[in-house]
Amino acid sequence: LKVIPNAQGKGVGSALLNSFEKEIQQQKFSFYMSSTEESNDEGISFHQKKGFCESGRLNMPHGKEIFFQKQLIIDEK
Repeated sequence: LKVIPNAQGKGVGSALLNSFEKEIQQQKFSFYMSSTEESNDEGISFHQKKGFCESGRLNMPHGKEIFFQKQLIIDEK
């Protein structure tokens, strides 16, 4: 998920993430993973604000990547 700079801070990323989470919850996923570059302070902050927990770091050809995991609440109805 990446939002173009002039749309950042306007709720676009949150709306996209919420829609994605609704879809995967309906499919009974219990968690999912995401990542961002270690140099992307806004991306790291976004993940933290949205309830992700850091699950690891990996050196990639483009730099260090931080991996996050988020638990989902599954409605058993």
